[in-house]
Amino acid sequence: MKAELIKRLTEAGMDIIESGSFVSPKWVPQMAGTAVVKSMRRRKGLHYPVLVPNLKGLEILLDLLSEQPASEANTNCTVADSLRRLEAVTKRATKEGLRVRGYVSVMIDCPYSVKVKEVTQALLDMGCYA
Repeated sequence: MKAELIKRLTEAGMDIIESGSFVSPKWVPQMAGTAVVKSMRRRKGLHYPVLVPNLKGLEILLDLLSEQPASEANTNCTVADSLRRLEAVTKRATKEGLRVRGYVSVMIDCPYSVKVKEVTQALLDMGCYA
């Protein structure tokens, strides 16, 4: 179903489609699903960013890419812990030649009282792009 949605969004002309996430199915079962990324037919000139909240998720992503031809609710940790994890993810991903986009998922209204400006600046300082 997800692969079909991505295909249709591509056909509709979208050039950036968030295609998946590498989170624990234990914590966020509705966002898990690396099979979609693996099964997708990629098109040149299109971007398919994915959510990678920690090194384990990056390892899964890198494993999938090598097979290819060419916040507490989501991660079960505090914002500070999440930023520490993301710093390691960002360093490894950029070393592997991947671009890292930083996300602030609750930018407008944070139910967890996160200071959006500080989190955004921390992501930019790590080398993430917006």
